[in-house]
Amino acid sequence: MNQSDAEKHYNKGVELQKDGRHDEAIEEYTKAIEIDPNDALAYYNRGIAYKKKGEHDLAIADFTNAIEIDPNDALAYYNRGIAYRKKGEHDLAIADFTKAIEIDPNYALAYNNRGIAYKKKGEHD
Repeated sequence: MNQSDAEKHYNKGVELQKDGRHDEAIEEYTKAIEIDPNDALAYYNRGIAYKKKGEHDLAIADFTNAIEIDPNDALAYYNRGIAYRKKGEHDLAIADFTKAIEIDPNYALAYNNRGIAYKKKGEHD
């Protein structure tokens, strides 16, 4: 069975991302999304690539799309929370870390980063 074109672009994006070639990975994920706009993983991974480049607004948009498609994706909430925290939007970060914890109560990194966000929020209030 042949992979769909969307899967081919997605898989190529994953390989490029593993090599740290984020711009090229973003192009491949974008092609996958154009073919299959309901591919939550393509949005998620493109969001990760944007996050690694420090493009937090674009990352947040992609994590939001992934969450809309798959509202039970704790990783998407967690990574959107990280992007919000990096932007100094601590309340939004705390909300996303809390949602990730609701989905996966054993998600230690979400607890840790929620604590960091609370601490940073306290420093700025």
